[in-house]
Amino acid sequence: VALNYQTEGRMLQINRGKFRANGNCGYVLKPDILCKGMTEGEGEGGYQTLYNLCKGMTEGGGIIDPYVEVEIIGIPADTSKYRTKTVIDNGFNPVWEETMVFLLNFPDIALVRFVVWDEDPIGRDFIGQMTLPFQSIMPGFRHVHLEGLDQATVFCHVTIMDYTTDKVSMT
Repeated sequence: VALNYQTEGRMLQINRGKFRANGNCGYVLKPDILCKGMTEGEGEGGYQTLYNLCKGMTEGGGIIDPYVEVEIIGIPADTSKYRTKTVIDNGFNPVWEETMVFLLNFPDIALVRFVVWDEDPIGRDFIGQMTLPFQSIMPGFRHVHLEGLDQATVFCHVTIMDYTTDKVSMT
């Protein structure tokens, strides 16, 4: 597989996100499930991820109407996307207070992508993004620093639950 490093885009951002877990050293081991093989319908385990987007913080500039897309990138069964409501005329300190739930079957493979957009009447403008491996996201309150803008973050609360056991345990 070849990537064009001269053109910034979604695929290059996803590639950087995959290697972010090991300090961008360029080598990631395959998850155990890919090494030993699997039968149809067999899953590594199930995880329910809750993201509660509290607020976004950006630098000065024009007044924007931000919204956030949170995307899970992984096997087709795990792939999903959620879009928040647009906060009108508040790009400095928007508050979403939205909770999103994602169910993951293969968390070792999954990436989480946060993208902030500015909604305009004629389309949308890219503000910033961050792609992270699911396994490197810790539960609790987190600032997700956006690539593309210094000091720009999305502040969220992450809850991860293992729903493969008989009772749901919070981790």
